Amino acid sequence: MQLLGAGAVGEVYLVENLQTRRLEAMKVLKQVANQQAAAIAEGRFHREVAVTTRLHHPNIVPTFAHGRLPNGQLYLTMEYIEGPSLNQLLHQRGPLPIVVVLGILAECADAIFHAHQQQVVHRDIKPHNIILADHPHGKLIKILDFGMAKILDEKAQEGMVLSADGAVFGTPQYMSPEQCSGKPPDWRTDIYALGCVAFELLVGEPPFKGVLAQLFVAHVKKPAPLASQVDPEAKIPPELDALIAKCLAKPVEQRFQSGAELCGAVQGVPGYRPLRRPPLMG
Repeated sequence: MQLLGAGAVGEVYLVENLQTRRLEAMKVLKQVANQQAAAIAEGRFHREVAVTTRLHHPNIVPTFAHGRLPNGQLYLTMEYIEGPSLNQLLHQRGPLPIVVVLGILAECADAIFHAHQQQVVHRDIKPHNIILADHPHGKLIKILDFGMAKILDEKAQEGMVLSADGAVFGTPQYMSPEQCSGKPPDWRTDIYALGCVAFELLVGEPPFKGVLAQLFVAHVKKPAPLASQVDPEAKIPPELDALIAKCLAKPVEQRFQSGAELCGAVQGVPGYRPLRRPPLMG
């Protein structure tokens, strides 16, 4: 068993499933003394299990099994993906080529469309939660970490999700105006976040920066800059500028209304090509 990573509430290990002879990633929830923090962490864990069992898409990391270890810790096993997160890529090489960004955005849009069809809103789309994996015919996007996801057909209504100390549970640089205002999210919340991600992949920084209060005000009230104006040398086409601006519209009605609509628009941007080429026929 090899430690792959650790965070505030859990650790991820590389393990081998002895029945299938398959390498898997096992997420183990840390045991914490604070009861409120433990309850929130367990809630996120159970939400992730409930959500990922609904989803079956090549661009979404699936969950295989879940339960408790002999010491009482909660665990889940999921597909093991080799490859850097988009956040790691940005730190390693800076902004990505436009053609790569378009391929990434198309696959992400298709993945969230599938999730939305299953009544699932991710609510925490960001470069950290998107992996660019190798594939025999190119590259493959994988979205992970559905611990913040919302199941829209649940009867229980949620407001803003808070951590034990009252801090916002999420990533403010990618939060939609409705999330920042404490309003109920829907599938267009993820489309806004994808707009933030695309902007950052192109210019190396998200559309809004600052402390928490500044970010919330910016997302709710401040028009997002055009990526081409932030980095004129990147030669970002106007069609891509307009696409990102539509993702980042403040009113949900002015954004793309589905991941499928966004995916189609991405494929219409000049220079688009998929991340993978189909195999040559013999």
